[in-house]
This record gives sequence, C-alpha cells and structure tokens, in this order.
Amino acid sequence: MTDLATHLDGSAGNYATRTTSAPTRNSGFTWATWVYVTLPASGNNDTAVFDLYSSGDSAREIFRVIVSSIGANGWYYYTSSHDHDLTYTGPEIGSPLTGEWFYFAITISGTSSPYTISMYLAKEGDTLALVASTSAETLSYTPAGFQVGHRYNNTSSFYSPIDVYAMRVWQAEALTLSQLQAEMASTVAVYKTGLWADWKFNSTSLADSSGNGNNLTAVGTLTNGHTAPISAATTTRRRRLHY
Repeated sequence: MTDLATHLDGSAGNYATRTTSAPTRNSGFTWATWVYVTLPASGNNDTAVFDLYSSGDSAREIFRVIVSSIGANGWYYYTSSHDHDLTYTGPEIGSPLTGEWFYFAITISGTSSPYTISMYLAKEGDTLALVASTSAETLSYTPAGFQVGHRYNNTSSFYSPIDVYAMRVWQAEALTLSQLQAEMASTVAVYKTGLWADWKFNSTSLADSSGNGNNLTAVGTLTNGHTAPISAATTTRRRRLHY
C-alpha cells in the first residue's frame, strides 16, 4: 500500500506547528524527512522545511532548514544563534527545482565542544550521502516550538509549496549514514533509541506514531500531496529479507 504525502503551503498560511514542547539537542540530535519541493523559476523565495525557535525576549530561529532560489539553488541548514551554516548545491539540484522527492537529514554529534553538524541528502532512487559538515563550538539554546513548512516570525510571502512524508526526530542520538539509509527506506521508524517523534505525514495525518504524544497541529488547511516515495509493502519486504 502506498500513502499520499501531506501538502503544506506556507505562502497560503497552511503549515504544521508544535508550541507546547520541542526537542532538545542534548548529546546528539537527528532530524530527517522525505520532502518534495518545487521552487519558482525566479523571485525571492525560500521554502522552509523545518524551523525550531527559542523562547523569551530573544526568541529567534535556532535550527532552520530551507531550500532557496536566491542565487544558486541549494539546501541550507542555518542556526541564527551561533551562525553555524551548512550549504549544499549539488548537480542533481536543478535551476529551478523541477519537483522531485529528496531525503534530507541533519545530525549533531558530540558530548562536548567541538560538535559536528552533518548534512545528508539523496534524490529518490539514489543512495544517501554525506554532502556537508562543519564544527560548532557551542550549541546552547532553549527550544520553545517549531514549524514545518513555515518560518518562525516571518511573512508568508517567502514560501513555495512542499510535500512532506515520514519526518522523524531523535534526541541524544546522532544517527550514522547506514542507520539513516535504513530510515530512508522505511515507513516506520527503525531505530527507537532516542526517538522523540515519528510523524508519518500520510494523507494530512499529524499524529506522532512514536508513542511519545508529540503530535503536530495544523494551521490553515492541509491537503493530500504526491504519492509517497516509499511504501509499506516495500518496508515489509525488506524486513522479511533482513530476517
């Protein structure tokens, strides 16, 4: 059985959010998802995929993943609190993006400074690869909430539509390349240790299937998107072969 992904459109005010709690970095962190992006041929447009923000008077974006059409098209990871940026513009990313599924992951590893931030990327049908990494001396923040498909405290005119499927977050766990490859191929989370949330995003579902109750809330109206890049049948077959 193949699911339909969830369609988000920040430009129309349709996105997902969580404001009651947010994942912390601790001694490791992993965020990974399938995302289908279409950027316009021109214009000042960022597509916000995931945006974790802090609380208090100094509230800011502290973990942001975007795809941009400003200058060279590429995938960007950015933390505004300490300016640890990762940028990747690869040959498989066109100008503009034509509308394809990509698997994208960010990991933060290390129990003390310097921490290592790594970016992984693969187009549907390709092998997941480490495409960029950097070191960070400090990563302190107080997370308050996050948004999917929208940037915190920003106008909605900067967004292009995206489809999201199988988004997962791990606390205290920086998954390896081989572990991420297993997650990329599965409709359910494979590695349970440190799993903070597993949002299937199938047919507009925002429920957390990890059992931790970290459900998302819809802002505006969410609709069905493209056919998901992986299916439950494929996951079952691979598990049977594994055992």
